[in-house]
Amino acid sequence: MKVLQRILPVGAALSVALGLCLSTKVAADMPSFDVVRAQLARQKVDDVIDSYDGFGLEASKQLAQNFFVGGQYQEFELADTVDSQQFGVYVGLYGDVARMFNTRVATLFGYRKATLDSALFNESDDTGFIGVSVRNRAFDRVELRADLHYLDWNKSESGFMGALGFSYFIGRGVAFEVGYKKQGNTQTFSSGLGYFF
Repeated sequence: MKVLQRILPVGAALSVALGLCLSTKVAADMPSFDVVRAQLARQKVDDVIDSYDGFGLEASKQLAQNFFVGGQYQEFELADTVDSQQFGVYVGLYGDVARMFNTRVATLFGYRKATLDSALFNESDDTGFIGVSVRNRAFDRVELRADLHYLDWNKSESGFMGALGFSYFIGRGVAFEVGYKKQGNTQTFSSGLGYFF
């Protein structure tokens, strides 16, 4: 399976990186945009019996007060010879809207490209997007996330993408994470690790 062949080296590299970073610092009380994530994911399309397995990587970094940048990559194996990939980059501006409840709201502006790739064909589409992300650290070991993006695809139908995320901190800046995303007729469930630095 091509997806698993790509996941194993990524997982090994992430494990080494996390091991080296565990001795640095604990995640901050406020939600942090300094994070690296690696996830396994399962995608389900409405009215299709099969589900598709894949993986995702994401990283973001705060560059200045209230300003951060990020990027993400996702890949799913739709069939033995067909892969689906999405790559995106974004910038974000955030504010502390409810500091006593450790809540931050960010506005995101970005670009995303999607590709279907096989031996017989290669199709791609791209979009600009705008979104809102709400992150909450009301509890020491728990961070909650909610995102809503509008994607304006060039070829496909444009529309909204919504996502929910839950992080449980298990060590110094390391969190076990689960997520759910809904875009059009596609749902994605994910789980993995995040490192907040």
